[in-house]
Amino acid sequence: MGALVVFLFLIFLLFIFGIIFQNAFQNFTGKTFSKGETIYQSKCYDSDGRDFYNKGYREFNGVIKWDYCSDLNGNENGSTHVVEFYCSWQWIKECSEGCLEGKCLPNK
Repeated sequence: MGALVVFLFLIFLLFIFGIIFQNAFQNFTGKTFSKGETIYQSKCYDSDGRDFYNKGYREFNGVIKWDYCSDLNGNENGSTHVVEFYCSWQWIKECSEGCLEGKCLPNK
């Protein structure tokens, strides 16, 4: 009888933790659990769709970051690379014609 009570108590705890974690995860991702849905995606918006030739910004969980030029030493003047933000990632791309104002210059 004691083992059955312990077993039922553990099932009850798992049920309660499941509800708590589902609500916490939904608040983090903005998504609910459902079959076939990606649940690890956070709230993200990218204004230029990862386009290296347009300056844009990304908003990820309420934080905005703008694309910018860099020479990889922290200088923007004479820049050869663009730092492109997308969600929680950033890409650094070498611009063959240089970088100006957060975007690669078009190829000649």
